[in-house]
Amino acid sequence: MKKLIAAAVIMASSSAIAAGHGVSHDILDMAAAEKKNQALGLVTRTAVDALARKGKQLFNGGDCQQAMPVLKEYAVKADWLATMIDTTLTPYHNASASEQKSIMQKRKGELMPVHDLAQSYREKSAVAVAMYGDCLMQLENPKAAVPVLMKALELLPASNETWWNRTGESLLKAIRVDPEKK
Repeated sequence: MKKLIAAAVIMASSSAIAAGHGVSHDILDMAAAEKKNQALGLVTRTAVDALARKGKQLFNGGDCQQAMPVLKEYAVKADWLATMIDTTLTPYHNASASEQKSIMQKRKGELMPVHDLAQSYREKSAVAVAMYGDCLMQLENPKAAVPVLMKALELLPASNETWWNRTGESLLKAIRVDPEKK
């Protein structure tokens, strides 16, 4: 019995090591960020805000053909900007619960605006995806709109009831579901 327990402990230890615990890793592995940066270029707040203005202007003007590529670029870049902003909080997120409490007491005024800004750009990205799906519906392409609208609903915060409702209604229309009919 003791041999079985010892074997189980050794196997569990081996599994933990194989899973990455205790195994050295390349601390300079930045492949994912480098790939994203290479694909998108240097994404700045100014550039993302300019895309937002252009995308919204085209969308609100009813020019979905022109709006769609801008909205797509805006969604991707706003999300990447949010990720980069949020990364500045990684040391806080990696801290223990007691360290987080101490940090928050000392630096709440500094950290909360950064967190809020990242969340703001995440929401803007989600709205851009919803607008893209809305354009597909306006262009009478429900088949292409369905996955876009579903993704938008996954990304939208519950607090954005306007786009939540609009996107949900568009999805139901695309799949020909009338919630009033049983």
